[in-house]
Amino acid sequence: MNVLDDEVWPLIGRAKEHAATLSEAIKTWRDKNPNPMRIEGDDEGRVYTLHWMFDPPHAQRDWGCVLGDFVHNLRAALDHLIWQLVLHDHGNPGTSNEFPIFDDAVNYGRSSPRKLRGITNPAVLALVERYQPYNPLPPTVATANLIPHPLWVVHELDRLHKHQAIQFPMHLPADTAGTITVNSSTPVESTVELYLNVPSEHDAVFARIAVDGPSDGVDVNFQGTNQVAVQAVPGTLIEIGQVIRTSGVSVSRIIFDFERQFFS
Repeated sequence: MNVLDDEVWPLIGRAKEHAATLSEAIKTWRDKNPNPMRIEGDDEGRVYTLHWMFDPPHAQRDWGCVLGDFVHNLRAALDHLIWQLVLHDHGNPGTSNEFPIFDDAVNYGRSSPRKLRGITNPAVLALVERYQPYNPLPPTVATANLIPHPLWVVHELDRLHKHQAIQFPMHLPADTAGTITVNSSTPVESTVELYLNVPSEHDAVFARIAVDGPSDGVDVNFQGTNQVAVQAVPGTLIEIGQVIRTSGVSVSRIIFDFERQFFS
């Protein structure tokens, strides 16, 4: 037992509870929409359009607060870690203390001393800097090729949750093309055009299939669903499951690294 068992790890435990709640909520929504599309044929069966058909989720209401609580508990665990590291160095922690998270070294060098005031151990300071998002994650912490850095995802989603709103755009997975098949009783050639950048809204067209050949006996099939993502930073969509898994595991491993080195 050490002080982190009472002051830091309970926050990680609470984050895991929120992650489980959110994952179950998204699964429940998917289960209610097992066939989320319809196929419409025109031009005498030579052109097919695939439309989303699903009950739109109330993402901000049903998912946003839970994801916000998830990332806020991760962020709070990191800040509590800094508080305990100040105490460990016999300092007096204050309201300015928090785990600094910066995506460039210049801003880190300018602002981190205030956030780390009271920590004098060079090894602690070096490890905090090692985990900054402008550095690659060590192999012992990295869980997936999450771009951007998982700490930056936590930082940005926590900021959005407090001041704006977390967005949940739905879109097509990159491998969707392989799930669309065109079967025909006679040989035909088909061209599939995907609209990957179109939001997955109810009745929106997400694919167009042109068939070159006899239209009799043509059958178009699609097995798949839209992908629930979050916009952690402008222009970057990350699948929600990857955010939960990678952020939670990475923050836990970072805290464990500090615990192993300085609280054992």
